[in-house]
Amino acid sequence: MGQPGVGKSRLRRELVRRLSGHARPPQILVARGDFDGAGAPLSMLVGAVRTAAGILMSDSIEVQRAKLAGHVARVVSEDGGARRRVVEFLGEMIGAPIVETPSDMLRAARADARLMHDAMRSAWEDWLAAEAVVRPIVLVLDDLQWADIATVEFVDAAMRTLADQPFFVLALARPGVRERLPSLWADRDLVELVLGPLPREAATALVREALGPSVARALVERVVDRADGNAFYLEELVRSVSEGHGEKLPESVVGMVQSRLEAVGDEARRVLRAASVFGQRFWAGGVLALLGSSIDADGLRDALAHIVSREIVSRRPSSAFEGEVEYAFRSGLVRDAAYELLTENDRVTGHRLAGGWLAAAGERDPLVLAEHFSRGQEPARALDAFHRAAGQSLDANDFATCLECSERALTCDPSAEVAGALRLMQSEALSWLGQHERALLQASEAAGLLGRGTTAWFNALSQSFTSLSNLGDYDRVTPLANEVSAMKVGREHRDAQVSCLCRAAGPLIEAGRYDDARPLVERAELLAIGAARIEPATTARISRVRAVRALHLGDYAGYLRDIATCVQQYELAGHHRMACNQTIALAFGHIEVGEHARAEALLRAAIATASRAGLVVVEAFGWQNLAYALLEQGRLVDARAAVERSLELAKRTQVPRLEGGSRSYLARIALAENDLVTAEREARRAVLLLGSNRP
Repeated sequence: MGQPGVGKSRLRRELVRRLSGHARPPQILVARGDFDGAGAPLSMLVGAVRTAAGILMSDSIEVQRAKLAGHVARVVSEDGGARRRVVEFLGEMIGAPIVETPSDMLRAARADARLMHDAMRSAWEDWLAAEAVVRPIVLVLDDLQWADIATVEFVDAAMRTLADQPFFVLALARPGVRERLPSLWADRDLVELVLGPLPREAATALVREALGPSVARALVERVVDRADGNAFYLEELVRSVSEGHGEKLPESVVGMVQSRLEAVGDEARRVLRAASVFGQRFWAGGVLALLGSSIDADGLRDALAHIVSREIVSRRPSSAFEGEVEYAFRSGLVRDAAYELLTENDRVTGHRLAGGWLAAAGERDPLVLAEHFSRGQEPARALDAFHRAAGQSLDANDFATCLECSERALTCDPSAEVAGALRLMQSEALSWLGQHERALLQASEAAGLLGRGTTAWFNALSQSFTSLSNLGDYDRVTPLANEVSAMKVGREHRDAQVSCLCRAAGPLIEAGRYDDARPLVERAELLAIGAARIEPATTARISRVRAVRALHLGDYAGYLRDIATCVQQYELAGHHRMACNQTIALAFGHIEVGEHARAEALLRAAIATASRAGLVVVEAFGWQNLAYALLEQGRLVDARAAVERSLELAKRTQVPRLEGGSRSYLARIALAENDLVTAEREARRAVLLLGSNRP
């Protein structure tokens, strides 16, 4: 970590060079953050996967899929469909999706943002694990301060899963990274190196080495004083002195860089200004598109050669686009100085042309395109790109970016249907963030914008039911659910209708409103028979509603049967998060019928799965139920340890009902120990945390 110009990039280059020359060189995956694409979900990791598989953004989708499949086949074994799953979900991650014959798991994930996120993360981890078997892996994350939340989470998950594998992460960032990511990898074996200013002695030695022994001492001291320990600035000052400008040293880095740009000539300066529109990296064809008739191919080639020789930009060894030469500004400070030389009108025109060129060249990152079209005042194209970026952010669990992108899309004059889809995405994101009042408002607005009786409309109603249930407002669930139940829709929309009814019935049963829930369950079961297709995830929801109903009727055999079917169907859908969650519910049923050993085995397996996947809420519920199973066996010491672990996790989540459940089990353990004072105290605390309106 260090300020711009302190030497982070030099450190990275030296490390990569030395590792590459090792007797057993590791697989080096370099992922770079880009300010202009900051916030794009998984944008850094997408570049690493593409590079590893030799995929260019200019490749057709078919070629990208073929390259990805070929690369995965070389490292991932075909074990129970693992290879196909990794190819499918890495393809979704990098923007090369399977169109024909998608698996049931992929279809389900495309309809469920949380499932898509989990499946992509699992594919990413499995791919890295397979690569690590072949040779050690070094993942380099450059400019981490511009990384998106999903990238950080995926890397964290990989470090957790590959803890015993030869997997090393090097991240380089400016100090501002702590503002965006205050708890960055707090649970990992993190070593933080702060790169401070160059010591005066070292700076002096560098200046004398560069300028020769005859350089005047006073000039050396002036250069060292002016650089103030900044390696980049020191190098620029040395360059200025060597070019004969020792008596006129600029007062700032920006002034220094702009002085250099003024000295390269008019044509080269025009090239630099146009290149700066693209960001830190740019392409010769893109610059030519922006400059138009003011320069020809030969003139551009000469200008680029000139600024490369002046070490203002560098030619990169590979390019994101086939047939295009890629360049990069030597420093972000140089790029910023060139961009500052543009007029506002030039920037608008430049971004519009850059967005068009990138889209035609094959740029897959929608947020990169969205930013160019937005700055280029192209609202229709910006809308499409922001919409896609919002969807990708939701899939990647980056809810803040989803909310930001969807809100920016809504300023681009979308149609009612598109606006409804955007509001629905916002509702889902807010729901996961625990902002249930706002989630309900957005879901209601979405339903008003979407066509009644369509799959999207049912999804909006489902989201409304989730928000109402989380708010404990069951009086509003029943009439809305009855409206859904009475509707007659085409067979292609019935899966969504059935799922919607289940999303309403389950919470009603848990709240004890059996009479309200019964007709909804019966209607869902009847509609499922006549649907064009019922997805495994919907079958799982039906089974779960049946199980909850059976439990409340005291039918434990029925509960166990239906909840086991629910787990099986979620597994079939690839919804491992929900399968893990419902496995805990299955274990609860076994506890209720006295099968404590069976329950304990299921719970320990589910807790391990939840811990590996970072599912803190699910893991907390697992420990709670394990405490129950141990308590029923009279193992009070073990039960207390389990419930204290659940309480620790519950406090991390800041979900009151989780802590309330843990304290209710503490009360039961204290009661079993005949500690009535503690039992009453914990029970009262549990009541306050759970709330009278909670089931």
